[in-house]
Amino acid sequence: MIPISLAVMAAFGMYLVVTRNQPRRSSARALRTKLGNVLKQWLLQAGLETVRPAEFLTSILSIGAAAAAAGWLVFGSIVTAAAVGAFGALLPVAIFRQR
Repeated sequence: MIPISLAVMAAFGMYLVVTRNQPRRSSARALRTKLGNVLKQWLLQAGLETVRPAEFLTSILSIGAAAAAAGWLVFGSIVTAAAVGAFGALLPVAIFRQR
């Protein structure tokens, strides 16, 4: 166990040495605003200018979770439940594209 711990500490030390002089990346806030603008633009193109991105993502997550739970109850397998949940999460996208 000691050799593994020493290897991890050495790797972390090399990571710190290599990345110490690199410029800092943009903040998470800038990434969030960029992602928010992209989602707003996508919803605007879909004709959903009154729907906020947070509402749309919440509907995707909740329907996907409900579909995954139903898939788990019906099939009893994690893989099929994940597949059913993924298809269920795409349901709001398909419905909004049909509008």
